[in-house]
Amino acid sequence: MLFNQHQFKTLVEFKQLILKEKQRFIRGFTAHLLSYALGRELGPADSPALNEMTAQTMEGKGQMRTILKRIAMSEPFLHKNTHEEE
Repeated sequence: MLFNQHQFKTLVEFKQLILKEKQRFIRGFTAHLLSYALGRELGPADSPALNEMTAQTMEGKGQMRTILKRIAMSEPFLHKNTHEEE
């Protein structure tokens, strides 16, 4: 089940559903990658950056390296706290 709404049985059906829900898929995928890059769960303060990355990806070809570059250049990633609190 994709997005708890769509059932599929074949890879072709899965691809069609992803294309149908492209923006939702890109946002979710980017959110997971950003969360991993930050080493924490995303919060409301991360939404503007996530919205911008999703919109930029939707405008372009959305290649993996483009998404990764946008994450690396994002405000949350550039200003993440790399020091653990003692």
